[in-house]
Amino acid sequence: MTSDKNNSGFLEWNKNILLGAFKRMGPDLLWMIILDAIFYTASFYMAVSWMQRIQSRMASFNLQGIDSLSSSQAQLLLAESQSFYFLAVASFMLLAAAIILLGGISRGIIWARVSGRKISPKLISKFCLLNIAWMGFWLIMIIAAIRLVNRESVFIFVMGILAIAFYFTNTMYALFMRQGFRSVAGAFKLSISRIHLFMLPYAAIFILLFAIGWLFSLLKFAYSGILLAAVMLSYAAIVRYYIFGLVLRI
Repeated sequence: MTSDKNNSGFLEWNKNILLGAFKRMGPDLLWMIILDAIFYTASFYMAVSWMQRIQSRMASFNLQGIDSLSSSQAQLLLAESQSFYFLAVASFMLLAAAIILLGGISRGIIWARVSGRKISPKLISKFCLLNIAWMGFWLIMIIAAIRLVNRESVFIFVMGILAIAFYFTNTMYALFMRQGFRSVAGAFKLSISRIHLFMLPYAAIFILLFAIGWLFSLLKFAYSGILLAAVMLSYAAIVRYYIFGLVLRI
């Protein structure tokens, strides 16, 4: 831990990190917001398009009079339903892979700008590989929770997994820009051994996030949703700068 933390106190130390984060911000902040907006918009429309296709395919199944089907008709319906199931699973995996890949490219560019690294195809490709493996792992964890945990508790388990993923992911992304693939082990080590130093900053981040959401829930005017999205994307960009400075100073 750096000596200025010991001299000025924990709150003062965090304030200095936050001020340093604001000083590093520049025109890149706007580009980060734009990249985030492109990623989330594209991901949303891909997911909606996938859902519409799946729902359309499900609606094509005629289950009326299923009890009166002959043996051959029942076997045909079973074969079609199995084919649809595998198609739905395969298409979902492709959708998830596409979103993770798009996220890897956008996150790689964003974190490169936060860290001051020069953006290059080599850096972004390495980040994408890391992101695919990392996000794939957490996706498997979520799917396992949905399938194995009872329905009453699944929401709590999924939210817990997402919170843990968020905590480790930001540390790993920040370290990756300095350590490369060694950041995976470093993220776990740092996040666990220094959790007492991360708790207050992350608590403040989430409290402010919920406060922003609560304030906007009271606003009722045209395009308030667009304004909320812009504020949230700006907040996310600022938080990245802060977390990057926090990780490097711990």
